[in-house]
Amino acid sequence: MTLRLFLNQWIQNIQYRRVRGFYRNGGTLDNEQKAFPDFKTTSWNGATSFVINPNFSLKHVLFNKEWQGKSAGSLIPTLRYGYQRISDRVDGYKEAQNMYGISIASDYYYTWVIEKNWFVIPSLSPALGLRYTDYSLAETSTQNTLFTNSLNLGLYFGYTS
Repeated sequence: MTLRLFLNQWIQNIQYRRVRGFYRNGGTLDNEQKAFPDFKTTSWNGATSFVINPNFSLKHVLFNKEWQGKSAGSLIPTLRYGYQRISDRVDGYKEAQNMYGISIASDYYYTWVIEKNWFVIPSLSPALGLRYTDYSLAETSTQNTLFTNSLNLGLYFGYTS
C-alpha cells in the first residue's frame, strides 16, 4: 500500500508492505518447491521531499499527471526513512532481524521539452545515511550500525498528449 501526498512543493510518500510465506524452486527434482511458511517481511518506508523550483513538475516525471510545457529542472532535497522486519522459524527457534534506516538525498531532475509534446528527463540522486540493525536467533543477538551511501541515475523520455 502506497500513499503519496502533494502539498504545493512538498511531497510525502508512505509505503507499507507485508509478505508472508515464500517458496523456492529447485531441489532434487526440477519441479520441486520448498516452502517457507513462517518467513515474513514487514516494512514501513517514507520520504519527505521539497521541490525547490515551483516551475518544475515532479508529477509529470513520475506519474504523467501534469504537463511540463517548458524546459525546467529542480533540486529536490529528500529525507528517506524506514523500518523493515524479517522473521522466520529455524529449528523451532524464532529468528528476527529489525532494520531502521534514515538517509538524506539531493535529487536533481531536468525536463527538456524537445517539441511541443516530446520530452527527455535525466536525473541524479546521491544519498548518505545510517542503518541500524538488530538480529536475534534463540538466545543470540547482535546489533550493527552501518553507514550507507547510494547513487541513482535515471533517464526518462516520452510523449505527452
